[in-house]
Amino acid sequence: TTHGRHEPGMFSWADLGTTDPVAAQKFYAALFAWETVDVPIGGGDVYSMCKLGDRDVAAIAGLTETQKKLGAPPHWTCYFTVTDADAAAKKAEAAGAKVVAPPFDVMDAGRMAAVDDPTGAGVVLWQPKKHIGAGVTSVHGALTWCELLTRDAPTAKRVWSGVFGWTTEAVTMPNGVEYTVFKVGDAPSCGMMPMPSRAPAAVPSHWLPYFQVDDCDALVARATAAGGGAVAPAMTSDVGRFATLVDPAGALFGILQPP
Repeated sequence: TTHGRHEPGMFSWADLGTTDPVAAQKFYAALFAWETVDVPIGGGDVYSMCKLGDRDVAAIAGLTETQKKLGAPPHWTCYFTVTDADAAAKKAEAAGAKVVAPPFDVMDAGRMAAVDDPTGAGVVLWQPKKHIGAGVTSVHGALTWCELLTRDAPTAKRVWSGVFGWTTEAVTMPNGVEYTVFKVGDAPSCGMMPMPSRAPAAVPSHWLPYFQVDDCDALVARATAAGGGAVAPAMTSDVGRFATLVDPAGALFGILQPP
């Protein structure tokens, strides 16, 4: 699907903050055939736009100095479109989220704020100006879903519904676990599930972007050959075949092959 805009409340972008952006570009190019274009962002730093053809799909950058000071590991961040970043940040605070980066302008691309829920899982609120986010979704190598893995589902459901005005639908998975679909009107926006029992205690609640792929198993093999791997074996569900992968620096992301 190609996009000229994203509806408020829908996921619209994902970027990777990592310790070695050049190595990350090589890894993800091997997986998704992304081409990258470096955009200078001042101070000698670059924000590398990852493209499929002429459309932006994601970005890769070095961890910020603040992230390094806080000891943040390499990680993907999910972005959700809002009409007004300042109003959305106020609403997030009122809903019980913590505004970790108050609204600021990203040159002429847009205005953003970063918010965390009480369990520490965070997203970026994105008010688009010249950059809408992903120019294409739900094709091989492009974003197709964002998912919250949480250690406190009731709190997360209350907070994020308050931030975005999402409605929720509960779906029971084959393993008996309740999966929550967040919706904007009737349109599914993203999902939430309890942290899997196999996840180490040190893994905090976090959001995971999923990229669509043509062949899930082939991608797992490709990721492993490129120095990453799968956190758990690929699985099949009603929505398709999926896996959670880890890149060589330790950042987690999902892949999904639709039925």
